[in-house]
Amino acid sequence: MANISSGASSKTKSYHKRHLLGELVEVKKKIVHKDEELSQLAQRLQRLEETQARKNQQKEDKWSLHNFAKSHHQH
Repeated sequence: MANISSGASSKTKSYHKRHLLGELVEVKKKIVHKDEELSQLAQRLQRLEETQARKNQQKEDKWSLHNFAKSHHQH
């Protein structure tokens, strides 16, 4: 009788192990997907920061040019 119960216990453990491994695979897939999403968001943020920096530089350049023209016009 002990053999039967140990066999059933072994099957149950095997089932749980397969089930947990399947869940682990699914979780890993989700992590990889989230990692890809984070990478894409980081790239978008980098482009936005670069665009903003260019806009700020253009504003500074226009302001400098305006001040230069204004000072030469006054002389």
